Amino acid sequence: MEARIAHLESDVTHLRGDVADIKIDVRSLRDKMDGLGTQLNAKIEGLDTKIGGLDKKIDQKIEGLDAKIGGLDTKFDQKIEELDSKINKRIDGLDAKFDSLGARLDTKIDNVVARFDAKFDDVNQSIRSANARHMTFYVALTAALFGTMARGFGWI
Repeated sequence: MEARIAHLESDVTHLRGDVADIKIDVRSLRDKMDGLGTQLNAKIEGLDTKIGGLDKKIDQKIEGLDAKIGGLDTKFDQKIEELDSKINKRIDGLDAKFDSLGARLDTKIDNVVARFDAKFDDVNQSIRSANARHMTFYVALTAALFGTMARGFGWI
């Protein structure tokens, strides 16, 4: 039994040495992890700084784009105003042309109406004079008819 106890004591001694080695290894791993954590924190802080710088650059770019868009908006408004004035000038020119064409057309229509009125008056006068001649003819024809009847019936 003593041999067994001696064997157990040697195994316990061996285990103690192994545990001491494991403790040393765990401490070195912990130190390495602490170092890596510190490095990682430093890198993250560096990235935060870089991101902050990028945010500022992006903000500057956006402000520059806003300024350019504002300039384009002003130019666009000016171009629209120029186009509007050109269109208004063309429309005014067309209005003047239409007014002059309308006036010329009115004059021509008035001339045609005046000629039509003159011809209509001539036709009307011709009809009146024809009516007078026809009436005279009808009266003469009636008188001749009554004269023939009076002669035929022995009234005359």
